[in-house]
This record gives sequence, structure tokens and C-alpha cells, in this order.
Amino acid sequence: MAQPRVGGVIALRVNGVQYRCKGNVEYSINPVERSLVFGVDGAHGYMEKPRPQYVQATLTDVSDLDTRALMMQEAATVALELGNGKTVGLRDAIFTGDGSVTTEESELAARWEGVDAFEVL
Repeated sequence: MAQPRVGGVIALRVNGVQYRCKGNVEYSINPVERSLVFGVDGAHGYMEKPRPQYVQATLTDVSDLDTRALMMQEAATVALELGNGKTVGLRDAIFTGDGSVTTEESELAARWEGVDAFEVL
């Protein structure tokens, strides 16, 4: 029996436009950050606060990529199609990466954050 693909080729689209990604793409759809609350007598419970969900990638800065427009994105829909068959996405996301570009391999640091993430299995 053949083993299922669990990683590898991905596609990253923002507002329907596909971008060229390099290496690992990282994402988190966890909407909360939790931590234990301790007193001198031990654990009292936990606290919870909201956190942004995100998709973070290294893009290839090709000649027709408008880096300024990319960095100004607001209310974007980000869809990440994974090699394992899942799709992960963000609705109403904003570009929060610093947009720095390295010239040796034309790498652009990109990150989108939002509060409405989804996962399609």
C-alpha cells in the first residue's frame, strides 16, 4: 500500500493571486493563548487571551511582484493549500510582515494575520 503524501508542494493564494513560496510556510489557526495561573499554594487555573492567527512565508520576489501593494494588503483572503490535502486560510487578514527582501535569492519575508481562520480537511 502506498503511503499518503503528508508534505511538500503547496500553493499560497492571496485574494486569488498565487505567490511563489520557498522553503517552509508556517501557519497557526489557534485563536487563543493559554497559560496556567499559579499561587503560592499551587495551580489556581488558567488564563486565556486572544491571539492573531497567521500565515507566514518566504516569497520569491519576481519582476512582476508589486512589493509595495503586497505590503499594503488589508481585508485579504489568504488560502494555503497543503501537500497533505488540507486548505488553511484567513479571512479579513492584513499584511504584518516587515516586507524585507534579500537580494541573493530574491527572498521576501511575508506574514498575514487575522482573527478568522479556517481549515478544510
